[in-house]
Amino acid sequence: MHTAFVCLFLLSVLITYVHAVVETSDAPLHMAQCYGMFKKRTTLARTPASAIQHFCDNNYMWMKARELNINRGAPPSAKAYADHLFQGVRHEMVKHRAARKKRQVGTPKLRKEIRMMSDDEINLLFQAINLAKKNTTIAPNKYDAMAEMHTGITSIAAHGGCNFHGWHRVYIYMFENSLREEGPQFADLTIPYWDSRLDYYMGDNPTTTALFSDRLLGSCTGEAKGGLMGTGWESSTGAITRNCGTDGPLLNDDMVNNITKHTRLEQICGESSEIDHDWEFHHNGIHRWIDGQMAILASAVYDPVFWFHHTFVDKVWEEFRNNQRAAGVDPETDYPTNPTTMGSHELQLPEAAMGFSDLRVIDGLSDIFTTEWFKYAPSPTCIDPSSGCGSKYLKCVQNTDKKVNQSPFRCVARTLKEVEEYEAEINRPKPQVCDVIPPPVIIGEHQVLKPISPVQNTFCMNGKSDIGQWVYIPIKLILRRPPDYRSYGSYPVQGGKLQKTRGDIYSPSAYTNMNRYLRNRPEEPATYDACLESNDPTNTIYVKSVGLNYEGVYKEYAIMDKRLAITVATAYIAIRRPMTVTDSSVAMLHAQDSCGRVCKPVCKVPGTEIFRPCSGAIKVTGGRPLQFGNSFGDAVLGVFDFETEKDCPQMKSETIIMSFYCDYSTDWIWPSVDPVKTPMVNPPSPLAQPGCSLGHGCVVSKPCDQLKTCTDGEVVQCLHSCHIYAACFQNKLMLYQCRRGERYLQGRGCVSSRTNPCDYSTSGVKPMVPPRRRRAAMAKRRQGRVLKK
Repeated sequence: MHTAFVCLFLLSVLITYVHAVVETSDAPLHMAQCYGMFKKRTTLARTPASAIQHFCDNNYMWMKARELNINRGAPPSAKAYADHLFQGVRHEMVKHRAARKKRQVGTPKLRKEIRMMSDDEINLLFQAINLAKKNTTIAPNKYDAMAEMHTGITSIAAHGGCNFHGWHRVYIYMFENSLREEGPQFADLTIPYWDSRLDYYMGDNPTTTALFSDRLLGSCTGEAKGGLMGTGWESSTGAITRNCGTDGPLLNDDMVNNITKHTRLEQICGESSEIDHDWEFHHNGIHRWIDGQMAILASAVYDPVFWFHHTFVDKVWEEFRNNQRAAGVDPETDYPTNPTTMGSHELQLPEAAMGFSDLRVIDGLSDIFTTEWFKYAPSPTCIDPSSGCGSKYLKCVQNTDKKVNQSPFRCVARTLKEVEEYEAEINRPKPQVCDVIPPPVIIGEHQVLKPISPVQNTFCMNGKSDIGQWVYIPIKLILRRPPDYRSYGSYPVQGGKLQKTRGDIYSPSAYTNMNRYLRNRPEEPATYDACLESNDPTNTIYVKSVGLNYEGVYKEYAIMDKRLAITVATAYIAIRRPMTVTDSSVAMLHAQDSCGRVCKPVCKVPGTEIFRPCSGAIKVTGGRPLQFGNSFGDAVLGVFDFETEKDCPQMKSETIIMSFYCDYSTDWIWPSVDPVKTPMVNPPSPLAQPGCSLGHGCVVSKPCDQLKTCTDGEVVQCLHSCHIYAACFQNKLMLYQCRRGERYLQGRGCVSSRTNPCDYSTSGVKPMVPPRRRRAAMAKRRQGRVLKK
């Protein structure tokens, strides 16, 4: 009895003194490879760093989806409903592909820009979407069940490569059909598109667009309410929230033209595409611009803005396909040999299962969608201001950006105030002959920038929204004066005269001893063309945590004085709460401004007060005493000591182990590793090989007649290929490809190619041609074909 008591006492002492540790961590290899891929393709002077950061965050979450949130994904009822929606569609696609001709069986329905719809059409659309949200015949409701199909394994297949386009085309069409089933009045309903260029060209503050108001899609700050959103929407990720304009760019003419001018799919997606011409990369900006659920892969579809944005992405893709047809390229068969950037190869191959019924990836390229089911109305244009744009939500203004669009005028979005003034003007009674004509109403220009609004977090983690899952840690922010802030307008006075030649009173250039450390660099980091940075002397620095071993994102900001040469602030960021003594949470921390410029992470060297560059990853373990705050209040008390000196709180610097230095440099700040290249297959001639060719370099030893049926789970080795294999799925052999850095071994599956190297000299695999050389060779071949004609 005494011994047992002693053991229990010792155990309690040990537990009491187990320390909760907040420490720095290394970036995951896959994330470092993603940064390495971008480092080879662009620079921070060319591409806004925030766009790169967000892509690699999301890419890591795509690839870790199974581990981070294994319980997420479409429920069986939703999968069964998807099969119902596509009953017969696959049969029509097979007939269409076999005929290889346009078989017009009906008039395609028209998809319009949402602001070109009539009030009745908009009301009908909003009614159908809200009915789907309330329809509980499919758990938890039809809308959310459809949203869950954008998570789990299907989300990996839908992103990071060329399947992005076809997968989302099928997804939108499926959602469109589901809304039509809500009642006979919705039989001709289509999903409109949101051409965000109309908002981009508004001016300084696109967040004032009437699109995000009670008239249409609801508010754009905090909880989304009004219009389509009614009194607010709830979801498994919490209330739908938005923080518009805090990150990411809207689309512009240059971005769209960089897609539609090309003729081969590999030019706008996959390993051969350039950053400025990658359509998936550009589309990410809108997700960040909306923020809230839209900024996170697993929750984006819960905000209905997702559908209108992706329908425009699909419209632009169709314009690209029209350009392919004009150039003599068949859009139904033009699929790249290496279709991924940092995606999952085996899910992106043309014969791989798409995840919808029995559709394949290549089926997403079928012409049947736009020849028989839907088509797109042109984006709004105008001749002059007097003719207008055909919508009360748009106005015709002079075109000041003619790099791509040469028209003298363009349509842009109106603010809600402008819409109301326009309506008042057109509804004004016509004056009688003897009436005094009142002066014309001057429709106001864009609203003055509002103060930066609070960031509303969902507190969603692994599909559950609750602040109790999070803990807080302090982060120090150090801001040097931005290079684009030219003058504060306050100057030193000497001899009774203002001295303006050396800069204002706070300018580093006015002081030789300081300017040698803080002088502006010859090259400035790239920014979004339009961002929420007003001319006032403050700067907003956003900090964000992205879970690496959990699914969750948290965002906050600090207001900093950008007049000064250098200034410091403290922010508090939340990460997942460790649940046990041995549990740990790992997250990647970021800091940036709303223009897309990122800050350099620097971490405290243990045992010193020195901070040095680090990965930005942080690890938090459980136990006592805590080195984090269970709440924001606890975190503040962890930084400031109010007890020692009651009249003045003392700052405890030892609690801060990570800072961010916003120095506006173009130095590459992320840990980067060259991604392992997957060599392209040089397909051997079927006549020279035994057995049967399955395409894409896979030749198996069995005769073709023995492969007509197979048993699910059966795997067939591909001869002369290190990384491609065939596996049976629904009694049909499908081709799969191991990820980068892996090769296939019979009986073991995909294994590391470093520890199990492939002998390419005997495998028949042709090493990949560098992208520049390959593009040059393709251009030369195309030129040769033109000369022959």
